[in-house]
Amino acid sequence: MPDVLHQKVLAGVTVELQLVMQLQRFLGMRFREASLFDAQQCLKAIENNETPSIVRGTKGATATNSN
Repeated sequence: MPDVLHQKVLAGVTVELQLVMQLQRFLGMRFREASLFDAQQCLKAIENNETPSIVRGTKGATATNSN
């Protein structure tokens, strides 16, 4: 989706949906992955010098790295 169109869509949705859409766009997540994303768990992994992984909402519950 072109950036101009993306910005128009963002302006017409709730803040929560904006955050989900941004996760999708910048991290390449699917909608379900972005919706179930646990930011606190991700930050905790980063603080412990670990690579955050995304498990909830993935197809077949296969972990994917967010880097």
